[in-house]
Amino acid sequence: MCSASTGLCQPRGTTPLGGSCTTHAECESNYCLILASGSGLCVRTCSASHQCPIDFVCRNIAPPQTTFCIHESLVGKDFGPDPSGTFCSDTVNRCHSGWCWIPQTSCTDTCQHDRDCQVAGRICQLFVGDFDGNGIDEMVTVCAPPSNGSGATGSACTANSQCLRGNCLSAGYCGDPCCRASDCPSGYTCEPVSGAGGSVIKACARTPGVGSAPVGTPCDPANDLFCRSNYCWEDGPGDPYCTDTCCSDSDCPEGFRCQSWPFDLDGDQVPDLSWPLCLRR
Repeated sequence: MCSASTGLCQPRGTTPLGGSCTTHAECESNYCLILASGSGLCVRTCSASHQCPIDFVCRNIAPPQTTFCIHESLVGKDFGPDPSGTFCSDTVNRCHSGWCWIPQTSCTDTCQHDRDCQVAGRICQLFVGDFDGNGIDEMVTVCAPPSNGSGATGSACTANSQCLRGNCLSAGYCGDPCCRASDCPSGYTCEPVSGAGGSVIKACARTPGVGSAPVGTPCDPANDLFCRSNYCWEDGPGDPYCTDTCCSDSDCPEGFRCQSWPFDLDGDQVPDLSWPLCLRR
């Protein structure tokens, strides 16, 4: 990461995805995920498994409530190499993502936006259920054929089924899954949303008065609303700039990369999750 005010850059680590680590600085991705066992593995952010190498899948990790490319061994399953659209069933599943859309007997994938969906006719939708068999419902966003109502971001709703992408926010309107603010209509930003089982996704949420300044624009940390994302980030004293949420490096402009950083959702000065932002390389 480089600071425009000082001209200094923090060196990048060399440990590849899946390698052992103890600090973020050791990893090429600049993120070391500390497991319950106390050991650490280098991971990188993602929104879909097709963004990860074979033998790695995109999964939400809680904590820190972020989707990362992780080795399939951490999920406890041996996934195959098959991309979205390949045949699968309830007894045959070699999908790279591990997700088989049974009604169409074909592999699908996780997502955070329609552009993550590689099969025609599928959109990114929120589903709630006990997907890992632990008896606790959770939220996941998966590419699937439209099966809900027609409500888009901002449409009034009282149930998920009324929203095209299956996400009715507690504020009473539909909020489409997103990776970045530009995925949302004007007046909305891409924000963390808590739901079933304590799981968190990013969704388009109303942000009255939000501005239009893109990533990289100098800003005042006391006025986040100046930025299109509602996030003014400061690498160091005197060096604030507009950033944005992201799912992968491709969501960020040239010179920036998608990196996870702690977020305090409830204002108690204690980070609740680690959230990906477009930060200077």
